[in-house]
Amino acid sequence: MRYYSIVLCFLFIVTSALSAGAESPLSTDINDLLTVDLLTMGPGEQPFSKFGHNAIRIRDSGDNSDAVYNFGTFSFGSPTLIRDFFKGRLLYWLSCETMDVTMRRYAAEHRSMIAQHLALSLAQKLELKRQLVLNAKPEHRIYKYDYFFDNCSTRVRDAINRVTNGQLRGVLRTPAHQTLRAHALRASADFFPEYLTLAIGLGPLVDRPTDAWAETFLPEELAAALRKASIRNPDGSVVPLVDFERTLLEHRDLRPPQPPGWAVRFFLVGALIGLVLVTTAVLAHKHRVASVIFGAILVIGGLVIGLLGVSLAALWAFTDHAVTYRNQSLLLLSPLALALPWYGIRIVACGAKAIAEMRYVAWLIFVSALLALLAKLAPIEWQDNGNLIAFCLPCHAALVACGGRYGRGTHFRHMGASCRARG
Repeated sequence: MRYYSIVLCFLFIVTSALSAGAESPLSTDINDLLTVDLLTMGPGEQPFSKFGHNAIRIRDSGDNSDAVYNFGTFSFGSPTLIRDFFKGRLLYWLSCETMDVTMRRYAAEHRSMIAQHLALSLAQKLELKRQLVLNAKPEHRIYKYDYFFDNCSTRVRDAINRVTNGQLRGVLRTPAHQTLRAHALRASADFFPEYLTLAIGLGPLVDRPTDAWAETFLPEELAAALRKASIRNPDGSVVPLVDFERTLLEHRDLRPPQPPGWAVRFFLVGALIGLVLVTTAVLAHKHRVASVIFGAILVIGGLVIGLLGVSLAALWAFTDHAVTYRNQSLLLLSPLALALPWYGIRIVACGAKAIAEMRYVAWLIFVSALLALLAKLAPIEWQDNGNLIAFCLPCHAALVACGGRYGRGTHFRHMGASCRARG
């Protein structure tokens, strides 16, 4: 009986020790051997780096590794790079490099970097590492890049969402505080050519109301979302997804929190161009130089506007860039403007009388721009292209005014005769 009591006592001690082991410091140490950080890098100087970047860092003391998994890798040396980019078929892939290499590269580019330590369970960390290692294999690593819907940041977001059983998606169902267009324009506001390209090229898809999940196409928005997110552990406890964060590299971000309100500036520039058109048209019947200036403006302006219109139509018809489809800017930058260089050459050759020849084309271009304005009142897809409307309408209205000035009572036959006589 005495021995039986001793055995029972021993079994009780062992059982108690094993039960407590799940919460013991030893278990915590094992969990800390594998850590996961979300790395968020600030914008760079190059146009393609204006929107920042992110990656997942996994440190594993078990195999003495410190790897950074980066979904934003592509080849600058690809012979089809430009073609694939414009067709919306650019291929990116998941690469893996050491933390030391990552730090040196972003330090050399003078870009910021923060690390957010994710409070994942050991099972979630192991599963995340397994998925990333598998995804980085040559047969799985390549994907077709989409700037808004499938990029380096959305891939990171989706990986975290999978290992948390969709909890991150649930947290980010709240309404977005800005549209996708607004985010793109504010991020590119300090580089006007890129800003203007996005303002013109993006269609109504990026103006739809969306949620915080979609906003995380920007790395900084994903980092901000994780700061506020909490997840439920397998034991039922709710904890913040980010334990803590620290700054690894510092650099000041000068991008505005909102897209710039430049409608007045666009209108003033458009009105100034319109004033130049009207002034040179008025002076053209007295001064040969004014005719040449007016004709040159038509040649240059017609080529720029017309080719932009053709490009917008091509993006819609022949590419995979869904964000450029149904672009109402096509009404403002009409391919009809490609007829203006011909009239510009005629005006340079024949003088002010030839200005009347362009009046019908001028009216068609102006009416097309009016349709873009009236679309704001129609029950169709909303597109935020107010800046472009503010610029184009004064220009197109001035063109109509110039054609109308010489159009009354003037016949093409007489102008053709005048041109031949001058020649």
